[in-house]
Amino acid sequence: MPHILTYVLVHVLVFPISSSIVDPSWPPILFPRSEFVANCTVYEVDLQSLDVDTKLAAATLQGAINAAGHPEVYLLLAPWDTYWLNVFRASGKICPRVSYQAQPAAAAEYFAAYRNAYNTIVVYDPKLPDTINVATCIAAAIQYAIVVAPVNASELGMGKTVIDLRERWTTPVEAYEYMYETYFRTGRLNESLIAYLHPTANQHHLRDYLIRHRVVHFYAHADDEDMQNFMKKILNESQPNNVPQDEYTSYYGVLAYVFFGSTHTKELGPVCTRKSCI
Repeated sequence: MPHILTYVLVHVLVFPISSSIVDPSWPPILFPRSEFVANCTVYEVDLQSLDVDTKLAAATLQGAINAAGHPEVYLLLAPWDTYWLNVFRASGKICPRVSYQAQPAAAAEYFAAYRNAYNTIVVYDPKLPDTINVATCIAAAIQYAIVVAPVNASELGMGKTVIDLRERWTTPVEAYEYMYETYFRTGRLNESLIAYLHPTANQHHLRDYLIRHRVVHFYAHADDEDMQNFMKKILNESQPNNVPQDEYTSYYGVLAYVFFGSTHTKELGPVCTRKSCI
């Protein structure tokens, strides 16, 4: 079965730790990497002009397929994706040989070609955007699943199992608590990585990686005290020395990550943002 290429650029909060006190259990590479592309051929799927819900389904499908082995598809979701594809190709990070080939493909071809790569769709609730994050966590946990909007459910869900999240919760924290108790605390999500991600951030670029590596993720709005408490709980109860990922977060989210992450890791020095140190 063909597979999907994933290379992700994220803003990462790194706690300054002396080399003499680094936990020996830490992996040599903090963020897992994808394999090299099979046969050095990459299918470039241009989705730049399509709506964000189509990009959501495409990116989560990318992650579902990528777990199976060598990748071979690169999604163009935004103008800068072409630039990074060229950088990766020139540096040998996609293919160790110079015989790289590009095969353009359209969205319809992409979904048709990989229809057998998933058996479940998780439908998010447009009335509660945070269910996009919850749906992505569920898809990551159960594998071979993608996240779709209600408008795409009939087309992409034909003959598939449907997990419908609409009208199940009224607040973000209720949805995240369900995900946490059902999938994170039961060991079905990666306990070594946590992502803080706005549910509609940045054309859904990161979601293939989150699914591929079963990364739990959430977002705490600055005025939502219940979600702030949930963030504290999940950081306190996650594995010691886990690695937080952060993409385009609010200032509150950055400070919360640094503060609660630093109390959960070992012997850290002062952690600073542009405005203050903790």
